[in-house]
Amino acid sequence: MTNVWSFASRALRTKEAVMLVITGSTTGSSPGRKGFKMAVTAGGRTAGSIGGGIMEHNMAGLAVDLLKKGQTKCVLKKQVHSERAGTDASGLICAGEQTNILVPIPPDKASQLESIAERVEGGEKLVVRISPDGIEFKASLPEGQVQGLSESAGSWSYYEVILPRPELYIFGGGHISIPLSQLARMLDFKVIILDDRRELHTFTGNTYAHIKKIIDYQVAEHEITHPGNSFVVIMTNSHEKDQLILERLINLPLSYLGMIGSSRKVEKIFSNLKKSGISETVLHKVKSPIGINIGAQTPAEIAVSIAAQLIGEKREKKE
Repeated sequence: MTNVWSFASRALRTKEAVMLVITGSTTGSSPGRKGFKMAVTAGGRTAGSIGGGIMEHNMAGLAVDLLKKGQTKCVLKKQVHSERAGTDASGLICAGEQTNILVPIPPDKASQLESIAERVEGGEKLVVRISPDGIEFKASLPEGQVQGLSESAGSWSYYEVILPRPELYIFGGGHISIPLSQLARMLDFKVIILDDRRELHTFTGNTYAHIKKIIDYQVAEHEITHPGNSFVVIMTNSHEKDQLILERLINLPLSYLGMIGSSRKVEKIFSNLKKSGISETVLHKVKSPIGINIGAQTPAEIAVSIAAQLIGEKREKKE
């Protein structure tokens, strides 16, 4: 959720105090999940989410009230999703509970948060530690320390590893790339479109991609800067180009590698790659035909099927 850090740093630059609200722990059925974040300004503007609904609305209101009162200490706020929870009732009836951490951030922290947002955007992994005294950032998680909220002997601390947002490389800037870029951006991927055709209207007109480049597919692997954090979709305008890119990328330690195509096309390309020495085991990691089977036909529907598969792979990797 790098957007939360960026949002907070921009608000701080205007001398507006910010409250960072983080879901530190959850049990049972809860709309928030550990690590969910929301930034709230003193004026009531928000970014991010801790689960939505009336609970999130109330937490945002509480954050504004605390900022206006000059709150400087971090506080825990337990939210029980039951009508019978008394003062801890969240307004929801999911039957679970979550503990939110409210972290006041003064305007003099603007530069620090800007630096954090830039470092994470640049592919760096950082660790955040929060305690009653405030927030600090570290290069690594202390040995033996688990992520999440820990409470003992009247004190508490929260640790979280902040990972850079995953990068989605789309090889081929055709019709499907536009809705897929839009969906992937909504899903917090950094979207990079790569093509070898100049003046392609679906490429030049794509306003959702963060980066667009004309490249030589013969050196496609040079474009992948952080393989372990990269998801790749191959969908060029020819099966020859798809095969070339797949061959160049298949041995990289990617988080996801998918190629569009009919079963017949996939069978032919895989057969060619086997003849070139690529093993069945290596080919097995390629998702092709790409996407989940929802009977998709239009470019937008196909993009939805691919995006759904990306979500599944991202969540599986995270867990």
